Amino acid sequence: MNACLEDHTNLDYNDVMLPDTVRVIDKVSGKATTLSHSEMFQGSFSLLAGTEVELEAEVVYSGGAELGYEWQFDGNIIGNEKKLHHVFTKEGRLVLLVYRGDKTKVTDYHMLINLVQPFGSGVYVLAKQEGKTVVDFMRYYTEKESVTFLGQSMEMNIPYYEEQANVFSLYNDGEELQGSEPVKMVWGQGKDKTQVMQVLDRDWRYSMAFYGKTIEKVAGMDDEFVGEPANLFVKGMVNVGMSTLLYGEQGDAYVRTNYDNGTPNTGRFSSQRLRFDDPNDVPDQGWMDVEANFVVADKQVSNNWAIIHEKSKERFLFFSVSSTFMPDDTGGIDYSVVLQFPEIKLKDNEVALHKFDKEVVAVLPPLGYPQRTHIIYKDGANYRLQAHTISTSIYSIPHTVRYTIDGNTLLGADVAALLDKEGTIVMKSQNDSRQDIFYVISENTIYQLDANGGNKSVLYSFESGRKITNFFRLSPWASQSAAPATQYFSGWLFAVAFDNGEFKIGRLYKDPLKPNEMQCTYLLEKKYDGGVADIKFIYSNVIM
Repeated sequence: MNACLEDHTNLDYNDVMLPDTVRVIDKVSGKATTLSHSEMFQGSFSLLAGTEVELEAEVVYSGGAELGYEWQFDGNIIGNEKKLHHVFTKEGRLVLLVYRGDKTKVTDYHMLINLVQPFGSGVYVLAKQEGKTVVDFMRYYTEKESVTFLGQSMEMNIPYYEEQANVFSLYNDGEELQGSEPVKMVWGQGKDKTQVMQVLDRDWRYSMAFYGKTIEKVAGMDDEFVGEPANLFVKGMVNVGMSTLLYGEQGDAYVRTNYDNGTPNTGRFSSQRLRFDDPNDVPDQGWMDVEANFVVADKQVSNNWAIIHEKSKERFLFFSVSSTFMPDDTGGIDYSVVLQFPEIKLKDNEVALHKFDKEVVAVLPPLGYPQRTHIIYKDGANYRLQAHTISTSIYSIPHTVRYTIDGNTLLGADVAALLDKEGTIVMKSQNDSRQDIFYVISENTIYQLDANGGNKSVLYSFESGRKITNFFRLSPWASQSAAPATQYFSGWLFAVAFDNGEFKIGRLYKDPLKPNEMQCTYLLEKKYDGGVADIKFIYSNVIM
């Protein structure tokens, strides 16, 4: 907060009784700025954006006139008491006017508000509330506190979460998200590290994007299409290099190429469908529309490929992108292509990607090394897990793709029973040793499997009577070998949503006095009357 003094009293200064001292105090942090009549005083306050602050004017005045107050921000009156309660969502000039007796005798103090954006670490929640689509942000922070553990005093960083409700409206002058059927959120990052969050609605016209650091609106999808897609009902979207693949419930897929430093939502979608010319079809049918059941993108740093499942044609296709940037870094051009996977020699029970005649349950992209893509599929009454290493050459044209199958495992009957249940969710993560593990989430329980789909164990069972619809493992996630105090106070953080609209951020932890059972405490709870559509987590400015 930088401040200066200007007096508008049109009188002989020998007859004017100005306030002796004026201080502005941030009642939350306790920090104060004292304003001097004789010189410009420069100080600074950093206020947390989107969170209500309390500023108080503390005035010492020797004159007999009654004092009045008015606060203005960028020319708009936001308060008329000594104390100001306000939520700042943008930086600007704050003016405190101190009246002596009436508004003809006024001294004004000008302050510059600087904001700290809260969106570096926390949880985004896409939900429906009171018939409207909302995005809430739950800010993550820690406080160093003195604690006692097993009779020993120590200092620990204790995790907390704080809600900012309906942040899109809050940071866009009251504008609301227009959709009523939220689908999911999709994170994109450009070559210049600009981060954009896309909020997808089933009606593509109501899909909207905002900047990750400020929540400022970027563009609506209705402004991004050249032409109008026919009968598009949005199912999902992935960012691949500088391109974006959008696909609908009927299998229709569309490509957007971004030209402004690869920043999402600065290019254009073509209403022409994504197409593929199968070199092996007899008779030759030429270019055909791709019918995407779902699309899964590589999540690694390269992020330059995705695989597309075409259920109607019982196959997977490969979509790859390479980017050529202009010498002055003003933009770039994408080259993208749809390829078929090559034929390979198969072992017992293995299924080729170019002719995948099984019921696909889940496709899980690589998270780290080894970079394996896993497919869970149903074969008769059985379920199997097949692992793949996909390799691509994208630095020359034409692009090529090859792959190996690194294992095909029959999943146990207990796991199959879970997969048979409607609404079961399969997720992929990594353990302390950077090995792939899987979560199978069924009813109210989260189960954990090893890299081969075996050794099923219960991570945690929530209260009965409701089903988990969404789960996200947050950071930090304590190592199994961490000190007992760390496992107790930091533990394993998570976000979870249930079919009754409940959303919770919690901490799993181990109590040395109860070593055989996992404990749980909730850090934040909220209920959405229309349910939770999606959860995304950002940690230290990196989307997880």
